[in-house]
Amino acid sequence: MTTGMLPISIRKAVADFGFKILYETKLTSILLDYGAFTEVPSAKFVIKELVAENWCIKILEAQDDDNKIQSLISVISDKMGFKSDVVEYTVHSVVYSICKRKGLPQYNKTDEQAASSPILSSVSLQKLDGEYSERLRTGGNLKVTANSWKISYYFPGPDGRYNGTFVYVNDKDIDAYIAAWKNNFAKFQQLKSLLPQGGNSDYPGDMGMSIRFGVFEGVCIRSYHLPINTQEKLDAITNEYEMAKQKAAQIQRILNGNM
Repeated sequence: MTTGMLPISIRKAVADFGFKILYETKLTSILLDYGAFTEVPSAKFVIKELVAENWCIKILEAQDDDNKIQSLISVISDKMGFKSDVVEYTVHSVVYSICKRKGLPQYNKTDEQAASSPILSSVSLQKLDGEYSERLRTGGNLKVTANSWKISYYFPGPDGRYNGTFVYVNDKDIDAYIAAWKNNFAKFQQLKSLLPQGGNSDYPGDMGMSIRFGVFEGVCIRSYHLPINTQEKLDAITNEYEMAKQKAAQIQRILNGNM
């Protein structure tokens, strides 16, 4: 069985919003509205990463060079840990959206389970013992065991006289943290428009976060640590939390011998 929903939907998004939509985080939501991921759900996570890491710019620059496109597919797959076939389909779908000479990309869905489980490449799918750990791009480490997982942060003190700060986002709290980042950021924007400029202030937020103005301005996960003060930073950390949920579930299946 083959599909072409994703490239058709991306081309429609470009037609409706212009090619710059390929650089904007709202692209994923637009494609969801178009039903782009109904046939290859895994492509949603690849699209998020292509936008977040500015890969779409490189893809468009290389659109007429098949060798460069294949090289990009290999690099993206290795760097992000996605399955190469899903990356290839998604990248060619982006190229199709702005290059009228290209044929409609199609994805061979020979394995429905593999098609809906995108995150780990075949290289990563090996027997893992003990604890899996991976550094996240937005900070912290994803740590996965057979029975639980968490994102752990360590923030050093201002100098050697002070202890550092540990923060743990446990698996059962991940959705609450995602909601808290979004809710606290909305409060941050509202307060920023009301408070006079030039001062320092600190307000409590959901899930123990702080909403700060002045020094270390933004929504901080604790105290003044990890300030999130732009929509792009907010999207990056909440998207990575969503990705962590998917990856942790797959790793746990491997750790439990259910490959």
